[in-house]
Amino acid sequence: MVSNERILVMFNKYGKPVGDEGKELVQYLGTLVRMPEHVSIEYSDWRKVPMQQKEDMYSLVKSKFSFHQGETSQIKKWILYSMGKKWRTWKGILKSRGYDASLTIDEIVTQQTNSDDRVNATQFKELVKRWFTPEFQLWHVFTLKLAFLAQIWPAIAFLLWPMVALLLWSRGLNQILISLVHELDWKIRRVSKGVLGIEL
Repeated sequence: MVSNERILVMFNKYGKPVGDEGKELVQYLGTLVRMPEHVSIEYSDWRKVPMQQKEDMYSLVKSKFSFHQGETSQIKKWILYSMGKKWRTWKGILKSRGYDASLTIDEIVTQQTNSDDRVNATQFKELVKRWFTPEFQLWHVFTLKLAFLAQIWPAIAFLLWPMVALLLWSRGLNQILISLVHELDWKIRRVSKGVLGIEL
């Protein structure tokens, strides 16, 4: 393939990429959101990332891939959604391998930036600061316990989760609820792989 030739990707009727080319697209999206020059990990929520940055990343995607059906709003929506999901997953990976309550913020930052050149020190430090806030400490402990509970007694976890979500929502703690959902999703996947040997 010529270096400047775009990869043609086909999408199924559900608006998701298929085939080997589709896998290349998915892999590229994961790589793109890990590049600090394109999107910062210091944002607390994907929705707070400026739309212009998302549009710039989408333009990069279009410079490398073309779509069999042509560009549609459904395809663009899927790509932006997937970038957001992979961005959150990347932040989860960083926390999983970097969070250590026995270390200082600067020690955690130094440890991670020395071992992974994809981690921007300034951005990462802002993320780590948030890990040490009381709000984060609360849902960190809770989601770890709930994720483990979901593997042992799924019925109890299934009943408990809606009550917690309703409590947070009723008290106007929407941002904590959103973060809790993302954190819980990440931990359930990790615990499932470790305990059950399956990837959710």
